[in-house]
Parts: sequence; C-alpha cells; structure tokens
Amino acid sequence: MSRRTRGRLTATLDNFMGTYFSRYSDWLGYWLFGFLVADLREAEIDLLDVDHRAGTPWARARWLAATLFAEQAVKNGLRAPVVQASLRLRRDGPRRDFECWAGRRNGWWIEAASVARLECGTEVRRESGLFVAPHDPRLESASGSWTRI
Repeated sequence: MSRRTRGRLTATLDNFMGTYFSRYSDWLGYWLFGFLVADLREAEIDLLDVDHRAGTPWARARWLAATLFAEQAVKNGLRAPVVQASLRLRRDGPRRDFECWAGRRNGWWIEAASVARLECGTEVRRESGLFVAPHDPRLESASGSWTRI
C-alpha cells in the first residue's frame, strides 16, 4: 500500500471527526450531542453501516456518522476497500463546569476514537475529545433549517 493511500485514509478519518462533531450535526435543529451525552457511557458506531432510520437521536448519530464517513472517503479520493471502520465514544470522568460560547456550562468530556482498516491490512486510528453539555433549549437556539430523516 502506498503512503498516498495511507494519507488519504488518515485525511478521511480526520475530516470525518471534524465534520461529525461540528455544530452542523444536529437533531431537530439543535446540536445532536447534547441529546446523547446524558445516556452515554460508552458506544461504538459502525461507520460502514448506513442503513439506519433516524427516528431517535442515537439513530441519527449512527446514520450521520456512517454517511459523513462515506462522504469524506469520496472527498479524499480513498479508493482502497475499507473493510472495517468504527467510532467509539466514551464519557470520561464526572460532570464538570466548562467555559464555552454559551457561557459556563455543566457537562462531560467525551473521548472519541475512530479506526479504519483497509483490505490490505493497513489500519489508521484517530482520537479526539470534546466537551458536551446536555441539551437545554433555554440556552440554545435551533438552527433556521433542519430536516428530519
């Protein structure tokens, strides 16, 4: 396998993580992860399984993860067959205060790790973390346009 293919896989995972955790990942116009964090302990999402119906926040999270991973693979020109790809989310530590755009919020640190393996055996792993406060409609405003899928 070429360094270019490994680089494309790395870029795919990096861009996927950035896109997935962005403010554009929504549920009914609000940031999706605020709906997930209270119930999250540890979860694994299959990034190759796009066959989800998003009737709940968790179903939306699974569908969106698989969809965004596939989009990033195409955008980064990844042509090598991906045989396994997953995202693991884990809530780390106790609830704590954090300063963010909405002021001081109370929530949790979430550790995220994505891994993808190509048919040739090459595997790439990327890690990230983010602070997530539970959804609070008194402090948040919905985006102007949202779609339910």
